[in-house]
Amino acid sequence: MNYKRALIPAICVFLALTLVVLGCGNPAQEHLVKGDSYLWEQKQYDQAIAEYTRAIELDPNLVNAYSARGTAYLEKGENEQAEADFSKAIELDPKNALTYFRRGDTYRDKGEYDMAIADFNTMIVLDSGDVRAYFGRGWAYVGKGDYDKAIADFTKEIVLDPLDAAGGYFDRGTVYFDRSDYDKAIADFTKTIELDPRFAEVYNSRGLAYQKIGDNSKSEADFKKAKELGYEPPK
Repeated sequence: MNYKRALIPAICVFLALTLVVLGCGNPAQEHLVKGDSYLWEQKQYDQAIAEYTRAIELDPNLVNAYSARGTAYLEKGENEQAEADFSKAIELDPKNALTYFRRGDTYRDKGEYDMAIADFNTMIVLDSGDVRAYFGRGWAYVGKGDYDKAIADFTKEIVLDPLDAAGGYFDRGTVYFDRSDYDKAIADFTKTIELDPRFAEVYNSRGLAYQKIGDNSKSEADFKKAKELGYEPPK
């Protein structure tokens, strides 16, 4: 089981609006704005990359262009190019916490968990209140098989954002399931459902946990609900 929430931060909306103003009369910024539209609104990653590349050609020190192009590469699964762009963005602006998150996510996708954890640690130093750092580091710990540290990070995620903690409970419940601690997994999956009753995958996950403890009636009910909500098991 796995769960990965969207990486688009709310700040991107503000940033895009700001860049529209700044871009007037500035060719590099104009290409950056166009790239943001392709990346965040239209999901046309090749076109976004082309616009960001043009922005960088016009202004080689435009930090946001490297960070955004890296994100487009990451969305395409081109992790080497993404890593290079995030590293350049960090070189130009080493205090930008979000770029460490994005590069850490790239390392995690590549299975380079220690490198990922190092970046998430730096992000926490720069912004200890950003739940994404604990989410990212938690899954890196899962990749390493360090479930105790993963549980601690997902718990921190829940504490920092209790009103939007469905993902944190699901993440932690998934780790409990992987540790064969099915009662705790069921408790966390149930809390996830309380917070987000339309989250289809969690019903399947809780159904699997019920199945493990031999409660077949509840298991079948959860599998049915997951299917009604559109969940399809990975192939």
